[in-house]
Amino acid sequence: MLSPFSNLLPRQDLLSVLIQEFSLQTHGLTDSLHSSPLFGDWNSLSPTDLPFGAKLWSEPKNLFGSNAFFFHGPNDKISTHGLLTVLAESLATSLPTRFVCLVPRQELLPSHFLELAVLHAGLPLFGFHGDERCLSNCSMSLILAANKESLQVDPINWERFVNRLHEWGSSDLISIPELTDTLFRERVSLLHSPRPLSKHPESVVLNSTPLINFYDAFAPTERSQSRFNPASCGRAYCSNEPTSALS
Repeated sequence: MLSPFSNLLPRQDLLSVLIQEFSLQTHGLTDSLHSSPLFGDWNSLSPTDLPFGAKLWSEPKNLFGSNAFFFHGPNDKISTHGLLTVLAESLATSLPTRFVCLVPRQELLPSHFLELAVLHAGLPLFGFHGDERCLSNCSMSLILAANKESLQVDPINWERFVNRLHEWGSSDLISIPELTDTLFRERVSLLHSPRPLSKHPESVVLNSTPLINFYDAFAPTERSQSRFNPASCGRAYCSNEPTSALS
């Protein structure tokens, strides 16, 4: 079985920032050749990856209660629309569930999804800084997807995250959507601790930080009733394909 992944992983220093700021534990939708050792565990669509330590992702409920990172690069044979649609279905649970995605930029996103930042073409994003293959050839989006239960227990220190992201990369090639920045800065701050990174090989327990409460911003909407279709995540895609409107 040929791997649908053809890009190098995002740089480890970027992954470290995301893991620490969002308390991420799982590397989602990957395989034995592309899973990052920085995460506590990883999942795959293929049963052939189970002997290598993968957890099988065969239906939306496999992600219930997870705090996971999903990535696919501009050359991967992955449908961005299919991936985001399945992740949206995986938020339909009372367990706190949150995903941070790094994917080719989409003009429209499903409800409960928010673009955190745009990493523009030309940013040294992949592999190791200085490698000729590290430059991104298209704009990539960092996207947050979370259900209301996650927003009540999973804090986000927005100002610190933005500062660390700009310190990591060139400010000229990283932009924060104005709507996103406004939503974070106008939300009520609550004092909750993040999930501990108990399974992470370099366990980092963050200090208590204010929780950004997006409950009002993410008003409940009717959920899709379509069945989980792993094949939809493996189709070739057009980077400009439309997705559902952001609500």
